[in-house]
Amino acid sequence: MSDTELKEAEAFLDKGDRQAARQHLAKLLATHPDDVHALHLLSTIDMDEGLHAGARAKIKRVLELDPAHASAKYNLGVCLMNEGNASLALGYFRQALLVNPKHSGALYNVGYLLRAEGHIAEASGYFEQLVKSNPDWMSAWEAYCETLLLANRFDDALTACNVLVRNSKANAKIYRLRADANRHLGNLADAETNYISSFKIDANDPDTLINFAGTLQLLDRVDQAIPLYERVILIAAKDSRYQDRFDPALSELIRACRRQCQWQRLKVYEEQAVMRMAEPNSAIQPLLAVTLTDDARDIQSSARSAWPKSFPAPRFHKRADSSSTAKLKIGFLSENYGQNPVTHQLTELIEGHSRDRLELIGYSMGNFVVSPMRKRIRNAFDSFRELGTVSGETAATLIADNQLDLLINVLGYNAQSHLRVLCYKPAPVIANYLAMPGTMGTRLIDYIIADGTVVRTDDDAFYDEAIVRVPQSHRSINPVRELNVALKSRSDYGLSETAFVFCAFEPTEDISPKNFAARMGILKDVPNSQLWLREERFSIRANLRKEAVALGVNAERLVFVSTAQYQEQVERLKLADLYLDSWPKNSDATVSESLQVGLPVLTQTGRSFASRTSAGLLNAAQLPELITGSELEFHKTAVRLANDPAALSALTQRLRTNRAQLALFDTKRLCAHMEQAYERMVERDRLGLAPESFSIAPSG
Repeated sequence: MSDTELKEAEAFLDKGDRQAARQHLAKLLATHPDDVHALHLLSTIDMDEGLHAGARAKIKRVLELDPAHASAKYNLGVCLMNEGNASLALGYFRQALLVNPKHSGALYNVGYLLRAEGHIAEASGYFEQLVKSNPDWMSAWEAYCETLLLANRFDDALTACNVLVRNSKANAKIYRLRADANRHLGNLADAETNYISSFKIDANDPDTLINFAGTLQLLDRVDQAIPLYERVILIAAKDSRYQDRFDPALSELIRACRRQCQWQRLKVYEEQAVMRMAEPNSAIQPLLAVTLTDDARDIQSSARSAWPKSFPAPRFHKRADSSSTAKLKIGFLSENYGQNPVTHQLTELIEGHSRDRLELIGYSMGNFVVSPMRKRIRNAFDSFRELGTVSGETAATLIADNQLDLLINVLGYNAQSHLRVLCYKPAPVIANYLAMPGTMGTRLIDYIIADGTVVRTDDDAFYDEAIVRVPQSHRSINPVRELNVALKSRSDYGLSETAFVFCAFEPTEDISPKNFAARMGILKDVPNSQLWLREERFSIRANLRKEAVALGVNAERLVFVSTAQYQEQVERLKLADLYLDSWPKNSDATVSESLQVGLPVLTQTGRSFASRTSAGLLNAAQLPELITGSELEFHKTAVRLANDPAALSALTQRLRTNRAQLALFDTKRLCAHMEQAYERMVERDRLGLAPESFSIAPSG
């Protein structure tokens, strides 16, 4: 009787008729209430129908009768996972594997939960076991290849995808993952071929569209990328399964439109993004957010959205020697340490730090870049580690092994692997410096190093980190070194020798239509003037000249220059008369370079960190006259200075002759203040105190 009822129930389950199967199992349990197989099948039906409480009661009884029932342990894990209790679920899945190491569902879910917690390397091992024991299970292959990509094992991911392609088993997702691996490896042509193969199977997968569009941008085919991002937005707006793709696609679309200077619908997209930032579930890219608004609350919301919802356990190890006489062990984590203004500023800081109390270690993530500045900063550190493109988990482990007292994060949101390093909290104290111009949006980072100008005291609530305010300026500008380039003339760059030259060298993607229109308004009110811009591409130069004409400005008044070697790039700024800063994100890199060579900078300040960086630099240079509070004031000041050579000359001379007295150029002073900040942050941690905002008193 019992065997007959079980076979009948199983037959109905195979047909998908759960109701009939339930009836046969109920009949069997009426006479055999402790039949393990029947209880197990009935619990499975309960789970399929979302009746988790009933399922758990039956599973509990199965495990009382048969403690080694692997499938029951697995089912209990599924119930717990569906109820949001991932940690308990993981424990039961592991128990199921102890009984049956080849349990497919348990292998998959252990890998899935480990990956969600950030344990990428361990997760990949479970998926690898799974595809070996279930070579025809496509979901397992997809999870395996995805996890290899997350682990930055791009060659291994490509090899795994190739197995399926060779065996004619690849689906749209495998072709997309194969394309992703090729893109990371720099094989852009192969990436494009595989994205197209994916499209032939599924033309509406938003991840394929987004990643293919990103590849097209790398191939400098931005105009072809724009419609792909627009397509993702339409798909995400209509299909709730893909609503989390809307903001990433919108963010990239705005960047692409700006980079290509396709401004026809850009205003609409930017307005959408600003509205999205006010929503609780928004995911507009933080580094884009600071270019769209100076609302610190919206920027904080955007920054918070970039992080995973759950974090792995910290990896840091307490130092054996944390006595008051031991040197503080401080790490600096950055990307590449290439030839850029941030590396230049950081190098001077590292070189200027006292080694009586500090041991400084540099960590570089990303592809190796050869440059004179990289060599110089490597030599400035006491030791230096190339982390390369290892996974965030591996990088965090390597950093934690050094048992730091403090890690200075100089990484922004350039790659998800960078965020994953910080998720593991590889040091007991982490401080953000020169990375994101604003909050990083997580309490995993304990402090942000700033000053009283860039973060006002009434704005602390918009920062998830505690604020460390150093006096005058939180950054200094490197002293002008002897540059090994001959200064060219204006005519060498196509500039007029007699015109007033306004300069704006920020990247094209940081130029908004509103910013551009404001600059054209200044040119119209200063007839004998030119605007000097930095842009390589002739097609974009043509677009900007077309926009200038539409705004009533002769196209020839826009003069373009290409990117040059760093020394020439800085030196040629001397040929301009006034630098026009961008807003709401200030051009802190080129502003620093301009002030370094004595070129006055006019800025408009706002409420956010990113809109106040130039104001901080100008205050430290004792040039508050060049800080304006509105677009109208910015316009009037630019026009006035262009028409008053004596006033502008006085500002220029003050900047160039007072260097020895200006805090902006006093790296030694900044080093002393930063050292006090390091010691205080570490001291609070050693005393068991939570991070707390504080200010460093000015030195004499």
